Amino acid sequence: MGGYAYQNAELTANQSSTIRSGAKLAMVPEHTFSLWNRYDINQQFGAALGLVYRDSLFTSTSNTVVLPSFTRVDGALFYRIDKQYQVQLNVENLFDKKYYASAHNDNNITQVRHAASS
Repeated sequence: MGGYAYQNAELTANQSSTIRSGAKLAMVPEHTFSLWNRYDINQQFGAALGLVYRDSLFTSTSNTVVLPSFTRVDGALFYRIDKQYQVQLNVENLFDKKYYASAHNDNNITQVRHAASS
């Protein structure tokens, strides 16, 4: 399963003396891509790999600070207990690559190294 999005998000009119027409909107990447594939080893066990790409983006409409693009590889393991229940372990960022997930303005930027969930 996969997806691709292209967004050309820019202001069409001046908002203030510092936020001008043509500025890119904050936190909107131009290109995003994702791919996820699951393989069932047998009726009980399965594994999956995913790839996420996000293009660089501006942290605010001033367009002065840029979060760099990144590619992240994720994985998951599945175990089916019975027909009703399944246990799953997801791990984001398998290769422990440093990337910046989000920002609330030009100074408040969230860096991510790894994440796991179950």
